[in-house]
Amino acid sequence: MPAPAQIRPLAAPDTPALRDLRLAALAEAPRAYGSSLQEEEALGLDHFLRLAEADEKGAVLGAFAEGRMVGMTCISQYGKLKARHKAVIWGVYVGPEHRGRGLARQLLQAALARAASMPGVRRVHLTAAADNTAAIALYTALGFVQYGREPESLCVDGELIDEVLMSCVLR
Repeated sequence: MPAPAQIRPLAAPDTPALRDLRLAALAEAPRAYGSSLQEEEALGLDHFLRLAEADEKGAVLGAFAEGRMVGMTCISQYGKLKARHKAVIWGVYVGPEHRGRGLARQLLQAALARAASMPGVRRVHLTAAADNTAAIALYTALGFVQYGREPESLCVDGELIDEVLMSCVLR
């Protein structure tokens, strides 16, 4: 049985692993993300370093198993004064060989806990491709409720993809 994964905020030394895992996510599941592999391959390590440096308004959380980063998600508080009571989770990914172990759930729980520690945050949003039933089921199990659907939200290789909009009130 594999050792349990460690979930923690990333730091500067994690930058190369973050870039590698993000590019793997975009290559494997292009329909699941608003960014593309082509766009992010062109970004330098400095972009990923800025993501990896957590602060009070956001963090990238990594799941580490067997000595390497195998999963990730991001949590960011909205920056505008009128929207600072909200945060957004994005970029949820667990490598295929580590799925089915509850890592996505652990990452999301850690992101929700992080959001709860952000001053003034009371609601967390996320989106999912409308046909990603596994993700939607997990988000629902964690207290997210669908409040809308954006038709044709993404266009991937000519395919138009609807996204569901989900929200969770922190307790």
